[in-house]
Amino acid sequence: MKLKKLLVLSATCVLTLGAVACNPTTNSSSASSQAPSSQVSSATSSSSETPVEDTTLADAADYLWQMYKDKNNSQSTGGFTLVKNVYIAGVGVEVSWKVIVKSGTQNGVALTDAKNIDSSADNDKMQGIYVGYYDFVIQERTEYELEATLTYKGESKRMGELISKVNGQERTFNRYAEKLVFNTYEEYIKISNKAKGKKDPSCVAAIKGYVFGISKNGKYVFVRDQGNAYMVYDNGGKYKDTKEFKVGDCVAVAGPTYAFNGCHEFVDATIIKIDSTSPDHVDYENTTDPVDATTDFTAASSNRDSKLEKYQNMYVTIKNCTLDSIDGSYYYFKTSSGKKFNLYRSTSYFLTEDENNEWANEFYPGLKCDVTGLVNCYSNSYQIYPVTKNPISYTGNSETVAKAVINALEISGMKPFFSEDKETTLTLKKATNLAPVTNINWSIKETEVPSQIVFDKDAGTVKIKPTKDALASATLVASVGYTYKDNQGNVKNGTAKKEFVINAQVLTNEEQAKKAAAELVEKQEAGKFTQCSSLTLPTGSSVFADAKISWALKEGTTSNVVSITNNIATVEKVTENTTVALTATVTVGEGDEAKTVTQDITATITPTTGTLAEIISSKDKDTKVTIRGIVLSKSGNSDTNSFTIWDGTAVMFSYNKISNDVEIGDEIVVEAAYGVNSGLDQLATSKLIGIAKKNVGLPTEEQLPIAETRTAEEIETEIRAEGATAANIAAAHANKLTKMTGYVYVDSNGNAYITSDAEGKKTVIKVYTSLAEEFKALAGKKVEAIGVYRGCGNAGDAAKGYETYQIGSVTEVTETPAA
Repeated sequence: MKLKKLLVLSATCVLTLGAVACNPTTNSSSASSQAPSSQVSSATSSSSETPVEDTTLADAADYLWQMYKDKNNSQSTGGFTLVKNVYIAGVGVEVSWKVIVKSGTQNGVALTDAKNIDSSADNDKMQGIYVGYYDFVIQERTEYELEATLTYKGESKRMGELISKVNGQERTFNRYAEKLVFNTYEEYIKISNKAKGKKDPSCVAAIKGYVFGISKNGKYVFVRDQGNAYMVYDNGGKYKDTKEFKVGDCVAVAGPTYAFNGCHEFVDATIIKIDSTSPDHVDYENTTDPVDATTDFTAASSNRDSKLEKYQNMYVTIKNCTLDSIDGSYYYFKTSSGKKFNLYRSTSYFLTEDENNEWANEFYPGLKCDVTGLVNCYSNSYQIYPVTKNPISYTGNSETVAKAVINALEISGMKPFFSEDKETTLTLKKATNLAPVTNINWSIKETEVPSQIVFDKDAGTVKIKPTKDALASATLVASVGYTYKDNQGNVKNGTAKKEFVINAQVLTNEEQAKKAAAELVEKQEAGKFTQCSSLTLPTGSSVFADAKISWALKEGTTSNVVSITNNIATVEKVTENTTVALTATVTVGEGDEAKTVTQDITATITPTTGTLAEIISSKDKDTKVTIRGIVLSKSGNSDTNSFTIWDGTAVMFSYNKISNDVEIGDEIVVEAAYGVNSGLDQLATSKLIGIAKKNVGLPTEEQLPIAETRTAEEIETEIRAEGATAANIAAAHANKLTKMTGYVYVDSNGNAYITSDAEGKKTVIKVYTSLAEEFKALAGKKVEAIGVYRGCGNAGDAAKGYETYQIGSVTEVTETPAA
């Protein structure tokens, strides 16, 4: 075994593998460190002629046998430690060890320092035993004996001589080590999962592959075979010296493995290079090519989909992506199916800071592209690590690329207001590496540029020197040209532009604060503080960049509509226009230089002006709209009452709750979004904002030109007709206020129906209403009821079909007797 070579190859020696120090086939407890608790009294029978030394040695030999006998004839997969001392009745007995290889690889097992096995071990108290399992030294099954010699007061004897024999044979410590067997990827994963998130010396694996990459900090070595990949992690940085490794080298890896935060990895493992002359050597194809993982990443349910596990540590390409957003070191992109992943910016793996800057500076959200990198699993979510400085390949056309470049363009050092009495030079970006856009053109919008602002197009700079004179302003324009095809297929030229406004004037902090406060007054006069659903309070000035604005309710006022926390205004919905008195505190400067100005502002909160007709036509299920209307009906008397509402544009049914405080005929304000059930438009996720007016009364038929009149017989004919469907009936009667006539029937459970016969045998209308007592009083009588259709059951059934209505009023019909 060439220890020096292993140190060069992997920056470690197999003797230092932490995992093997706690191999389950060994006992690594230190008897010498346990005195006096590990002391035992003499229990060995002896005659009075037996020397004390022999009695002590015999007791020590028996104690040593008890320590290690359970590990006898077991397999050793790695190095382990043995005690050098045992204590008998407070007397120390030295133990020395010898390794006797009986068969197999002669240099596969040997004595070594205990510290090479366990860095915390004491070489004076522990003996290390090296087993060449992990570094492939053992090339065949190797059997060996651990011979213990005990010494006390100058007398030494072997353990087998001191304790009784078994079947005439001395008791000895025997172990064996098999030749390391390479695992499949599936076996590797099973072993890793068995370790349950921590290093377990019984969970060891071995694989062959080729070096794909070595991280710059030396902590990660990535190995790939023909179809899978592995990460070898070492928290001691053993792999910093990797001179003999290069991408494409065939290597073998062996050692403990487990899943850390979902990432399967080897830890404290040994890596050796497999020479081309070795029978274990394999020539791998396409060693530097990424694997196309587009299909699986696109089909993934999320970035935590376990089906992506097979791509861990693989070099992959994901095509047809769209760049999404940036959050710190996380550069997010979406697959064509909309699933979100991130390209992680890190200098701990393959790229330097400058190399990361090359791709990060060209990250333009919204662009179509292909993403290439190494798949890593962190906190059980899959992300991509750039391996080259070009992990993004853009696939967008000239127009989309140009617009993305312009939208992302910024000027370093740019401020909306320059107030200091000094000259500032801004450098303008003139080029990009993003094909087909290579040049960025700059111009200045004003025909007469103030002398305080000097634009040099050739140099690509703007010099700003504020004065105390009037405010100097200018607008810089960045533009990028592109080509596109019109509807007739003709190639056209277009331009994407972005403007940067520069304001400059030497002002004191107090002057800036006053101007920023005056800007708030201008916004109030322009209606910027009139909102219908939310109120965003500015915390800075659009011009005077150093101004910081905080907000509070005006002293002495309270509001149940607006509350302010950390300058964020939470606004409640209202039923009428509501004003709120606020105070803005404008501060410019820090510490002793800070100047503060206060400004009172009146905010107006107004009800939303949405309509039911707009909700029905838009069919937007995501946007909540505030509606003001009259309650036409509601069901039951519980807090889960469904209801119907009319706002002058349409009638709609809502299955969601409405308060018991609300009565039929009240004008209310509700917040809701569009919903649909069995073809019936309805309000979903309704929330009562408040009662605007009590007892407005129900609208008349003249107010509702869409109202219809139907008899129970007509409804019976419709619902029970052959081929009748719920969808067709809903389309005919949904969102209409209907007047119907028939006979009231109330069953034993108190449920009300409207029937087509006076005996109540044909229950064709099921009633939902809060007018339960009114219906009970009219049982058996002919009535006229007004309500809104809300569904049907058993459509097309000649005997059982029925329709359901939400009823808001019911009156008895006086029948004139026949003459």
